[in-house]
Amino acid sequence: MILPDTLFTKKEVMELLGISETTLWRWDAKYNYLHPVMVGAERRWRWKDISAIIEGKITDNTGSPIWSMEKNNNTGKESR
Repeated sequence: MILPDTLFTKKEVMELLGISETTLWRWDAKYNYLHPVMVGAERRWRWKDISAIIEGKITDNTGSPIWSMEKNNNTGKESR
């Protein structure tokens, strides 16, 4: 079990969600949700925020989850 405040690197977040760095930053800017935590000079992201995306709790302006395996061709890779 991963604890809610476990921190992940940018690379780990990108691998978990199958997204690019551009998408990660766009989501933060557009949805104002994935705020990194600064650890020294490095950014880290909390598991509770990452898991909320995976569970479909973060939605776009139409109410659709911003991320899903279906949107990503069932591979976890970006389809956009």
